Amino acid sequence: MLISVSCSFPVRYEQELEMDRDFLFYPNQSIPSSDLINPKFFNKNLISLEDRKSSLNFQEKNNLFVLLAKDGDLVQSIAGLEGLIQSRPNEKIPLLNLIRLYYVIHEYDEARISVRNFIQKNKTKLVDFQPILNDLQASYRFDERAMILEGLSVLPGYELYSWEELGKYFLFQKDFSSAEFYLQKILSLAPFNEEALIAMAELCLDAKRWSELTDYGKAINLVPNKKKYSYYYIAKGYYERGNYPESIEWIQKAPDSEKANVEFLILWRNTLLAENPRNSLEPLRKYFKIVQSNGFEEPEEKFLPTITTQGKEIMEGFIK
Repeated sequence: MLISVSCSFPVRYEQELEMDRDFLFYPNQSIPSSDLINPKFFNKNLISLEDRKSSLNFQEKNNLFVLLAKDGDLVQSIAGLEGLIQSRPNEKIPLLNLIRLYYVIHEYDEARISVRNFIQKNKTKLVDFQPILNDLQASYRFDERAMILEGLSVLPGYELYSWEELGKYFLFQKDFSSAEFYLQKILSLAPFNEEALIAMAELCLDAKRWSELTDYGKAINLVPNKKKYSYYYIAKGYYERGNYPESIEWIQKAPDSEKANVEFLILWRNTLLAENPRNSLEPLRKYFKIVQSNGFEEPEEKFLPTITTQGKEIMEGFIK
């Protein structure tokens, strides 16, 4: 999980601030955006904005406070950004810049507290705060997004969404213990939450926890009208434990829409051949043609070896 450090503004992050390219500038008439992001013009731009500080508009003040952060004047930069956020809470850029500033200097708790205070003071609902989270996602600022979500997870109305997003984030990071922590929080309140069940099944798949994979697959299968992937998870769990008849039974129960999938067909093929190398692969052919039509390029005779005489002879060799 994300680790917080003590509340100080260490000089050792000065270079990271100076070189960071994720701070956001407003386009303005006095200084072109291309100049604001150009390190060659940094000192000139900073002096120009500071000299006109008393007459700067909202957008120019944001740009000044970003340059001050890059110059190492964090106290003035943070105070300035907070003032902009307070004066115009619907403007996203100053808040995104404050989040970025705290992230770069590793002040994760300060970032969480600042965002929580913003939400509580403005009585901001999740639907109104989501554009901030969406911008972080679209900008590939995933770690910052998770940092903020950890802070939001204690706020009424934000808990379930935060837990779901953090579960997916930590699962992507392969931090299984942190992912499971949040997913189980969801399932403790909503045992048949499909997103959490699927995420837990994916976790068990990655962690090779085969018995649990089958159990989560069966739980997903009980969700009304929400059985997506459940047959694969159940069958995969049985296959990996060597219970091939059970695996085949669940594979055969799956709807055609799930069978027309490369991973599903690989599992189906492997299960049939593991149970008996003489098993026919003919039932897979019509689904294989579908995945081929969707761009899968492996030849049929290679993917389904026992449909050819040569392939059958090879499998017979394994038996003998």
